Amino acid sequence: MFTSALPVIDPKDLEQATRAISSLDVRTAVTALCCLAGGIAVTQVILQILKRLMKKDRLEKTAGHFLVVFLRVFLLLLTFIITLDRLGMPVTSLVALLSMFALAVSLSVQNVMSNVVNGIVILVNKPFRAGDFIEAGAVSGTVKDINLVYTRVVTVDNRLVMVPNSAVSSAQVTNYSVLPVRRLEVSVRVSMAEDDRAVMDALLEAAKRAMPECTDEKCEVPEAMPVAFDGPNIKFAVRVWTPSADYRRVNKKLLLSVREVFAEQGIKMV
Repeated sequence: MFTSALPVIDPKDLEQATRAISSLDVRTAVTALCCLAGGIAVTQVILQILKRLMKKDRLEKTAGHFLVVFLRVFLLLLTFIITLDRLGMPVTSLVALLSMFALAVSLSVQNVMSNVVNGIVILVNKPFRAGDFIEAGAVSGTVKDINLVYTRVVTVDNRLVMVPNSAVSSAQVTNYSVLPVRRLEVSVRVSMAEDDRAVMDALLEAAKRAMPECTDEKCEVPEAMPVAFDGPNIKFAVRVWTPSADYRRVNKKLLLSVREVFAEQGIKMV
């Protein structure tokens, strides 16, 4: 596919390279070695600065490692080309060959490169971290880790799902763990014949039994209210704020508490 498009090394370039080698003197060699040593030293300095900036910015380890490796390869390759140029070697054909090689590789691994780029975007923007409970498209669960190709998610039934980073980036992502508290709502339906005040008081009592102590300022007091008519019945809801880490446990406890309190007070759900 790429055969006809590959650049052919010009015989004049080979002749120029041969002349450069045969006419190499001490001054040119020392200059080239200085360029090589200087380029390597500058590369190390730049990488050290980059590592410090990443540590200060708390960049994810995977993204930081990738950026360091990519920059090291790029700078060393640039140093190599500059050194060859100082030696009088023709670098035009070499640059063209490297460009065509990079193009061929990028086209052959297009999907992988798409996942890598999206992986870097995820790691830099940090919409979620390892340990967060997320929902991305049809997948929901706890993020195990994020690499450059896949995001690994453990579902609530303990299945490990490998989600391509391109799919994660293109999906709507909901992060249930990033904020310290979440609001939980439980709805019940009762007959119109039930006393409204008694139903709301029963829901508040159930919330009191189910709720752990929450010291966060966003943990507001529970509230109960009618929310909708449903034919001859009426729906009530109780809303509580709970620490995000306790959400599922509190949800289970609140459901059981509502049933328990309603049974004690003779309120029937329909």
